[in-house]
Amino acid sequence: SIVLANMNGVRAKTRDAKRLSDLKQVQLALDLYFNRHGSYPVTDNSRNDSCANGTSNSIPQGNWNIMMGSLVSEGFLPVEVKDPVNTGYGTSNSLCYQYAGPAISNNWYRCIAPGATESVRAGDYQYVIYFKTEEYSNNLWRMVWNNDPANHTPGGNAAYRYCLLGPKKGP
Repeated sequence: SIVLANMNGVRAKTRDAKRLSDLKQVQLALDLYFNRHGSYPVTDNSRNDSCANGTSNSIPQGNWNIMMGSLVSEGFLPVEVKDPVNTGYGTSNSLCYQYAGPAISNNWYRCIAPGATESVRAGDYQYVIYFKTEEYSNNLWRMVWNNDPANHTPGGNAAYRYCLLGPKKGP
């Protein structure tokens, strides 16, 4: 029983390491896309995640999927990248990736650097990739809602939910 619990923790850490590795590759592919096109992939679908639909287990066409299609079809990535678990659409336990491209102007989604007390607006960046981990990390930018201080500490409303920021938008 103790061994199984320990193995589950090791598996979760392994999946979290894969998430970070995969998403760094996606960021590199996004930069290559930018170098070719002069902009990052623009998506405007209201669904922005990669999660499987809990009722039919199909992958809905969301912004993540649209962006992935562009990166794969142009050869920047060999296959579409999805969360190792990629389940839980519509639940607080969802483990999926989300992409918000250059058209975002959202003032509610914000990201806070490790150890910082003030957050930045996601809409100030060319793109933001949101993701969740299974283990808490002090070393990643956390996603917060509307700069609510309750979200700035582990165990807040957005615990285990993180941001990877693209380049900052110009003036």
